[in-house]
Amino acid sequence: MTKHGDITDIRWLFTEARKYKYISFDIYDTLLLRPYVKPRDLFKHIEKFSNAPGFAKERIRAEHLARDKWSGETTFANIYETIDPKYAHLKRTELEFEMCAFCLPEVRDAFNALCKKREVYLISDMYLPKRYLEHLLKLCGLEGYTDLYVSCEHNCNKHSGNLFKRMLAEKRIHPDEIIHFGDNKHSDYRVPRSLGIYCANVRRPIDNYLRKHPLIHKFYLANRSVERSMIVSLDMIHSYEKGNDFWYDVAYRFGGPLLFDYMRFIEKNRDKDSTLFFVARDGYNMKQYHDRNSFDESLYIYAPRFLNILIGSNYKSYKGYQEVLVNYFYPDFEGDPYTFFEENKVEIKKKRKDLFNKYAKTLGEYDNISIVDVTTMKYSSQKLISDIFPDAKVEGLYYFILNDDPNIEHKGYHTRDKTIKLWDNVNLTEFFLSSPEPPIVGISSEGEPIFKDVCEEERQRLDIYEHVTNGELAYSDIVKDLFPDRMIDLGYKNIKAWLRVLASPLSPKTRAALAAMKWPVDAKHEKYVSMVYHPRDTWYHLTKTLTDAYYYLGKHLKK
Repeated sequence: MTKHGDITDIRWLFTEARKYKYISFDIYDTLLLRPYVKPRDLFKHIEKFSNAPGFAKERIRAEHLARDKWSGETTFANIYETIDPKYAHLKRTELEFEMCAFCLPEVRDAFNALCKKREVYLISDMYLPKRYLEHLLKLCGLEGYTDLYVSCEHNCNKHSGNLFKRMLAEKRIHPDEIIHFGDNKHSDYRVPRSLGIYCANVRRPIDNYLRKHPLIHKFYLANRSVERSMIVSLDMIHSYEKGNDFWYDVAYRFGGPLLFDYMRFIEKNRDKDSTLFFVARDGYNMKQYHDRNSFDESLYIYAPRFLNILIGSNYKSYKGYQEVLVNYFYPDFEGDPYTFFEENKVEIKKKRKDLFNKYAKTLGEYDNISIVDVTTMKYSSQKLISDIFPDAKVEGLYYFILNDDPNIEHKGYHTRDKTIKLWDNVNLTEFFLSSPEPPIVGISSEGEPIFKDVCEEERQRLDIYEHVTNGELAYSDIVKDLFPDRMIDLGYKNIKAWLRVLASPLSPKTRAALAAMKWPVDAKHEKYVSMVYHPRDTWYHLTKTLTDAYYYLGKHLKK
């Protein structure tokens, strides 16, 4: 008797299969996978996507009723004859969503090679019709099999053993000539074995994956939503890819969901007639994503806090602006910058205006603008663009809003209502939405940005950032391939929890790599801290937390 039990190595499966004249496979969770942790999450996905509250539970109930009504076997049509009429219109939608199934490349290639040498049969307890499954298998690249047996078309199933008996009788196969592979321990293992068929129970790839990744399993168990189901399943698919480097993998797995969901927020909340202005450096990967997926015009602009002091109208809101302006326009000056500023205000105003005009000229003319940035407290980039385009409508779209200002037209992917905590991973978020360029330190006579000399902390990031961008864009490609026009919002809370998996102290190697990567936390880009908390940065984080607490206490007392 051949080996029985769980199979965790796909190579063993196809090596063992070659020993037999005939081979049969279960379809779902063996050859074809749905992009969810649990197959029924597909119904939750349809419910959210179609805004049909209660659909998932009703769809499961209707299937049970249909099986009872039609003596254990049922068809897809039977199910929708039984379902609450208010959900009947989702019949076609479900068929479209079933097309999101996929096959792992390693499985597809081995299966197709096997079909050229052996008679291969597919056998499934499934309500979907044979013709539909044949089309889906072809789309997933699975071809060359001998025949397909589906329970709903034969009015018998694997669970009872009768579908196996029918296949053996019709194809005149003796039980000891065939081996069967499937994931269900009863229908794909105990039953065929009782009939004398050689068999092996194939563990679902998602189950293998969750066993190997307890932190991710915990992430899913904390909230078994369809959003987390999709995040985890997509990560499982990527785990089968080979040859990628560390930063590509990290960016694909964690930066990818972040970028994709934030870009969905932008597209859903922007004024459709506006031009998107992606603010450097945070807007670089978002600009790449937009250009890859849209024909709309967009700009990549420079509008940091430092530039606001140089040419913005709200420059006086920044502490020490006098020193910054004097040092910039009079680099050889030595003395008290504050006194010098007061004595030369008219000349400095002229220099600021001249620099403003040169920079504004490089941007062109627009009357409806959507500013895209990651983190804001003073809305400096939006205010600067409003200065440059005083007659234009300017709205801000932000990932993380630190101060909700009702006087500024804006929308936030997330708006905090209390102080930032260490586990909010703000630096990590900005890293994934950054660029392969150093900070700017000024504007040239042509109005172009002048970049800061690259320090060691910046060099670390610049050396690897191409891999980060490529990983995040590759994630967006696979999502759109699996869910063409069928994606739902993942949500800030789920993205935040997913980033905590990456930054967890229980992943020491990954966390060490993140801690070694530094991120600037001040306007002058002189103070760098680790992207995730490290004990050496305790004083900075403590000071920051106390400053935030003081700011919010004062804000609420004023109310």
